[in-house]
Amino acid sequence: MISSAVRILMIFCIVAMCGCVNNSALFAGPRGKIIRCSSTGFGYIGAPLASMSFSKCKEDAATMGYLPLEDAGFVGIILKEQQVNGENIIARVIDGSPSYKSDIMPGDAILTVKGQKPAGIDDLYNLMFGKKNEPVDISIMHEGQERNITLVRAPREIQKVSSKD
Repeated sequence: MISSAVRILMIFCIVAMCGCVNNSALFAGPRGKIIRCSSTGFGYIGAPLASMSFSKCKEDAATMGYLPLEDAGFVGIILKEQQVNGENIIARVIDGSPSYKSDIMPGDAILTVKGQKPAGIDDLYNLMFGKKNEPVDISIMHEGQERNITLVRAPREIQKVSSKD
């Protein structure tokens, strides 16, 4: 016969060993960088610790300006890494993006975003970045003419990569 104390200990051990949690989420940043928050924990202590770790990672990502990937939008502009004569110059426009559809071209200069003159490239990326389907007003210089454009941020998409064995 097994004593009641041993039975309780066995039940506690089974419960402590069986619980598990696995959290994972992708986040997008202003320059297009994708990061993943993930955690796994097992048992009575590990599962709650994993959940706390995951929550902290999500808070940290938000503090650094990242949005959950499913919420993040983009306008499709890639800038030259250095300003030219104090201007932020577009190096590339992504095909099919909101910028592409608005006839924004490489070589155009971005003057303002949301009515603000960006302090630098990082500031510019931060101003253009935001939630999908939300508008962002920009002013550009295109072939000597100033243009005011409202872009609606498109959803971010992850390109699937496959390999052949």
